[in-house]
Amino acid sequence: TLGVLRSPAECDACTAARLHCHGGGASTEQYDAYVRHARSTHSSPTLVFLGFTSLTFEITGAMQRLPASEFGAWRNGSYNGSHAPRAHNALTVLASARRDFPRARVVIFTDDVHFVRTRHILQQAGGLKHALLPAIDGLRDLELSTYSSADVVIAISDDDRAALLEASRARANSSAGVMPDVGGGPFSGE
Repeated sequence: TLGVLRSPAECDACTAARLHCHGGGASTEQYDAYVRHARSTHSSPTLVFLGFTSLTFEITGAMQRLPASEFGAWRNGSYNGSHAPRAHNALTVLASARRDFPRARVVIFTDDVHFVRTRHILQQAGGLKHALLPAIDGLRDLELSTYSSADVVIAISDDDRAALLEASRARANSSAGVMPDVGGGPFSGE
């Protein structure tokens, strides 16, 4: 059953609910409260917007302070959430939203091509060890699989957009359109 059907006037009078789950905050409690609200009002979001923005600094910091042997879990899209807790929270909330609201469209905003930037920062700092390369490949797999599961990915620049499209094509599983940030250029339909 659909539950209570709202009239068009009631729908027009509604305020759109927003959920802000911050990586450092109580994202699970915030998300669970939103799910309770959505269920009690018989509503469902049409859009899930995820900011995937802290991964570079979290993983680079972990790679600079921990031995390379700590990064064995970073393979084939798997990862160790303790190395990137904010990114882990974002991925956890995203998985829950997909489960709880399967019809919602997913938009992911990224401020970086995290696997490229991580490699660059480690090279500049002299910390890019051969033993870390498989973990950086795992970071790439995690990042690209996250983006490929979205309906749209918004990159912060045309250069990042081009790099993500090229990397996604190399993986041959890109299903998301990648577009520059709103201030960038028009979406080309790729």
